[in-house]
Amino acid sequence: MMKRILLVFSLLIVSLLVAEESIQELLDTKPTELRPTHDLLLIGTSTVMVLEQNHYSHKQITPSLSAQWFQEYFEALDPMKLYFLQSDIDVFRPKETKLWNREHNIMDLNFAFQVYKRYLERFHERVVYVVENIDKPQDFTVKEYYDEDRKNAEWPASQEEQRELWRKSLKNDLLVLKIEEKLPAEDDKKNSAKKTQTEQEKRDDIKKRMARYYKSRAQLEPIEVLEIFLATLGHLFDPHTAYMAPMTTEDFTIDMQLSLQGIGATLSVEDDYTTIMELVPMGPAEKSGELSKGDRIIAVAQDGQEPVDVIGMPLNKVVRMIRGPANSFVTLTILKENENTPHEVRIKREVVTLTEQQAQTPVLQVKGVDGKMKNIMVIHVSSFYENMTSQIKRKLKEAMNSQKLDGILLDLRSNGGGLLTEAIDICDLFLPKRPVVQISNGTAVEVRYNNNLLHAQFEGPVLVLVDGFSASASEIAAAALQDTGRAIVVGDMMTHGKGTVQSTIDLRPIISQLKINGQSVSRTDSGIVKCTTSKFYRINGDTTQRKGVTPDIVFPSFLDVLESKELFLPHVLSSDTITPASYTKEKTLETYLPALRTHSERRRAANPSFQELKRDIQTYQEITKRLKQVPLEYEERLQLAKQRKEINKRLKAYYEANENMRTASSDEEKKTDYVQKEALNVLLDIIHLTEGPTTPPTKSFWQRLFDN
Repeated sequence: MMKRILLVFSLLIVSLLVAEESIQELLDTKPTELRPTHDLLLIGTSTVMVLEQNHYSHKQITPSLSAQWFQEYFEALDPMKLYFLQSDIDVFRPKETKLWNREHNIMDLNFAFQVYKRYLERFHERVVYVVENIDKPQDFTVKEYYDEDRKNAEWPASQEEQRELWRKSLKNDLLVLKIEEKLPAEDDKKNSAKKTQTEQEKRDDIKKRMARYYKSRAQLEPIEVLEIFLATLGHLFDPHTAYMAPMTTEDFTIDMQLSLQGIGATLSVEDDYTTIMELVPMGPAEKSGELSKGDRIIAVAQDGQEPVDVIGMPLNKVVRMIRGPANSFVTLTILKENENTPHEVRIKREVVTLTEQQAQTPVLQVKGVDGKMKNIMVIHVSSFYENMTSQIKRKLKEAMNSQKLDGILLDLRSNGGGLLTEAIDICDLFLPKRPVVQISNGTAVEVRYNNNLLHAQFEGPVLVLVDGFSASASEIAAAALQDTGRAIVVGDMMTHGKGTVQSTIDLRPIISQLKINGQSVSRTDSGIVKCTTSKFYRINGDTTQRKGVTPDIVFPSFLDVLESKELFLPHVLSSDTITPASYTKEKTLETYLPALRTHSERRRAANPSFQELKRDIQTYQEITKRLKQVPLEYEERLQLAKQRKEINKRLKAYYEANENMRTASSDEEKKTDYVQKEALNVLLDIIHLTEGPTTPPTKSFWQRLFDN
């Protein structure tokens, strides 16, 4: 009898746990109290001190800069200008030039929090509008248009104008649903489930999604709002300068070290549930054998403590609860996919290595120009993280000890940079000791060298593959190998163009010296400032800032027609040149460039994938020219949607191409990366030319450099 009572009680608890909040309950969420505490004011003051004293530009927060900060804070919260009215901006106008009080070294956090409260009020109003109007009939035969990009628009002058924007925005959302019925998305489990939904269920999903987003914004902690406010200030100095709150700092550290202390699972939020998307190979979650992709986490308990319900909780807070020191325990209450019976899993946290982001070094056997098989190592580096080069050096040594390597393809596509020291060290693989990069803090220039003396680890042919997402440290590595004549660079018309150096500055030592009204800070962790302190320069004196690296052989690319590069970012630092460093260039490869370009052009002209890509790029440009406004009339929108779908399919395939060589399970799948395949063909041409009768006398690379 007692067991039966306990079972009933348990089921009752489960039903309470998994009960989904109603839209009204979500909208009734009480916003977190926002007030400028001493701790937050000290964080603000120390951030300003770091920016003014350490940033490359040495800007000061003048009334003029304060006015920019004022405007861009509103835009950071409401980039589409759908929520704030012009009258909201005007109410706060008296504070426009006074966000920083230099006399007292204190910022106006009341302004930041009051503006955020107004934003929540307006957001709440819009969700209510959607809930009240989404079920009303729509006339999709009317010829009218909706502006999808309002970043350069004016703020609505009145509530009537704002409601008209909301009406068109809602009508656009509903038209998208209607078009999806006609043009369903690609088949997958998630979209298949959506296909079975009725039109009313889809409308209810929109209501819930917006209401849940309101709740998540209403529950931001004061330091998270402060982070938005201070990040806006940092971006006025340049796009890569920002304040990072402790949680953001933790994520940044994970990116640099490719390790974390936790359970080894990638999480996302689906319908209020924190859901497991992937398990890190050999991480604690996978090794437990009790967790799977699709499991929903409904509660989290620290060892020896009561479980905390996490349904509807913002993802960053759930992640914070799950992460913890190595060798500690966490208990997750989960619901298996398509089940409603809870199950507890106790997991010991470990230091988890994010292996899927590590550099990959497969050795491919490819038929050369002479018909013989060649051994090519492909080094795919997606970011420059701690200890990366030592891992690659070890794998390269193992490969060279087991076989003859005929060439190396260094694939830096989608490599956004990382640790400069690793980018310099990777040149050890290919260069004897040479200057790799010049760094200027605005007053002095430092030349950085790689660590070799006379010998490179590999002295054979090298080719570097880049794209428009190759940035920062990856541009330095590519530029150094190009400037010394050590490698041919191929890829997009230009790389990203980020030629700036960021330093991370811990605020704790600074804050410990500060006081406001005689009180010091009580926080144990105050976050960091990621601050641009220097600029990169190539060893030839040129800069990668805004210019990027121009490949020796250019392939067609979608990224060349997208406004995704550094030069399109607001407040970007300028480009300039300095005196070249002292270095010697090996010119052998330059003599082969005309032939290499001709051979590559011929192959690409005969390659259906490249020809189709060129047509897709042209079509994309034609469509995007007309997309400043989208039609809200069904037939016109349907035709546009068909074109968009096809182009987006090709664009997605292009973005995903550089993942295929690393993740493909069969040779057939690997062939889909036609960009890398052509890069391999160029490398095979280089191997053939350097092995041919016209090759200069055989000497090691460093010997030829010294001969010059």
